[in-house]
Amino acid sequence: AQTGGATPIIPSNAVATHLREAHPAVAQRLAARGIRYARTLPAQDDPLSPIGKSWRTSFNTDTRQGAEAAMAAAGTTWRWHGNGDLYTETKQMPALVVDGRSGKEMFYNAVIAAITGWEDVRNDPLKAIRYGDGEELDGEAVAALIETGEWMVAHRVAFAWQSGDVLIIDNQAAMHSRETFTPPRRILASLWGEALRRPEGRAEPERQSSR
Repeated sequence: AQTGGATPIIPSNAVATHLREAHPAVAQRLAARGIRYARTLPAQDDPLSPIGKSWRTSFNTDTRQGAEAAMAAAGTTWRWHGNGDLYTETKQMPALVVDGRSGKEMFYNAVIAAITGWEDVRNDPLKAIRYGDGEELDGEAVAALIETGEWMVAHRVAFAWQSGDVLIIDNQAAMHSRETFTPPRRILASLWGEALRRPEGRAEPERQSSR
């Protein structure tokens, strides 16, 4: 990129530790109740939105039936709007998990990305996360997550890309994002490895990564 475009990185267990120490009551509620992600997808791709992928692009289908089949398979609930937009709410997912390799608690989710960045004409980021039982987050939880996001920005390491660089990230141990940039920026990404083992009945959380 001409400017910007670095990849910020921070250990997931460090974020979990901060949340536990700075906001113990909120951390306990999130650990016990889990979370759900709520988001409205447009009928057509919206290039002006940072979360503007349409439901057609997201589910790789041109029909409502195809989208509904994909959502049903994932345990997602939905509601169609009159203009063709689609409101979605995921099934219950964990906010905090224990890495079976290290025994450390991990902040393994996309909560901060959602509550600070899922904003456009269709979405209010402060309503992007709900407790796993469907209840809206209380004010204390919202404030705690915003503060945790600010703490992450202050303690992250930003990898500034140079031509020919290779960066390997353990998604089970580290969180990463992408800073804004001036094009062109071309990063080739590949995902590989075994999935993190979880206790029975715990679901794979939604993760966000930008290229």
